[in-house]
Amino acid sequence: MVMASAEQTSEMMQRPADMKSTTPAIDWRGRLLDRAPFLVACLMLALIVGIYGSLQSGVFTLDELNLDTAAAMTLMLAATGQTIVLLRGGIDLSIGGMISLGTVI
Repeated sequence: MVMASAEQTSEMMQRPADMKSTTPAIDWRGRLLDRAPFLVACLMLALIVGIYGSLQSGVFTLDELNLDTAAAMTLMLAATGQTIVLLRGGIDLSIGGMISLGTVI
């Protein structure tokens, strides 16, 4: 068993400044490709909204946005409730009937 001297140990522990890390740095293209599915979905949504807005007049007015939000609120609340039920490990099949009942009333 050969023991190294203190100088040899300190030289082995020091890393030269010009020595690069063994893990490659992730550049911006790698991060972009990791997020590609989300970015593609956002770009497609923006494209569809842009086409719809250019074909219909008055789509982006405050009154129209209020009407669209009110129309979508029922489905957003139902989806939120169903998400909570599924996250807790259950399944709730009555959501369709509740939406239909709410529409009738």
